[in-house]
Amino acid sequence: MCQRRLQKSRQQSLLSMQCSMVLQQRLPKNRLHKGLCGVTTPAHVTSQTESIVDIPCVMIQANHRGYRDINLPSTDPIFTSEPIPVTVQFGYPLVMKRTQFGLQRSPATDNQHATWLNINPSTGWAPDPWQHSIGNVIVANANKSPLTVDVLSAIVDYVSEILDEFGEGRGSDVRRKFYNRRRLDDYITRHGQSTSDYQAQLKEIQEKVRTGELKWDRNSVQANFGNRAG
Repeated sequence: MCQRRLQKSRQQSLLSMQCSMVLQQRLPKNRLHKGLCGVTTPAHVTSQTESIVDIPCVMIQANHRGYRDINLPSTDPIFTSEPIPVTVQFGYPLVMKRTQFGLQRSPATDNQHATWLNINPSTGWAPDPWQHSIGNVIVANANKSPLTVDVLSAIVDYVSEILDEFGEGRGSDVRRKFYNRRRLDDYITRHGQSTSDYQAQLKEIQEKVRTGELKWDRNSVQANFGNRAG
C-alpha cells in the first residue's frame, strides 16, 4: 500500500514512507495508513538550482459562488498532475485539484464548472467522482504560466458549448468544430471583448441610477441594455 524509498546522504540514510494521492483519497481513515504515512502528499523536493515562485491560478468556488484569483507555489503538487483531458484536446492544458476531500453530497458541495471541465472529450460525460461532493477546486495552467479569471471563464463557456453539441446529438462534430487551439483563442478574444462591453454598459447604467436619470428596476435596465444592443 505504501512505497518505500531509501534516501541516502553523506551523513545518514533515512527511510521515508510515501503514499500516492489515490491511496490518501481512498483510505483517509485507515489507522495504519495514518500512523505510517500521514494524509498529506509529501512536499515536492526542490533542487538547489530551482527557485520557488508564485504562480497565478484560479479557484472555482462550489455552489455557484464564483471565481477568485489565488497564487500557488511553483512546487505545488498540482503541477505534477495529469492535465484535464478536454483541455488537452483543444490545446490549452489545464490542471486541477480539490481543496478538500470526503465532502458530503449536497448542493453546497456541487461545483458545476469543475464537472464541466472534467468531461470525457468523446462522450461529454464527467466521471462519477466529478459529478458531486466536489467543493472548491483550484485550476492552473499545466506549464505554470499565469491563469486569469477572465481566461478561465472563457474556457468554461467554451466547454459549455461543447456540452451543448453533445446534448443536441452532434457529438460526432465536436472534434472537428471545437478541438482546435486557434478556434479557442479566437473565442477567448471575443469572450473578453463581450465581457468588457457588458461591464462598460453596466457602469453607465449604474451612473444613470446614481444621478436619478434611470430607475433601478428590471424593466428599465432591460430596456436600456436592449437599446444599447440595438
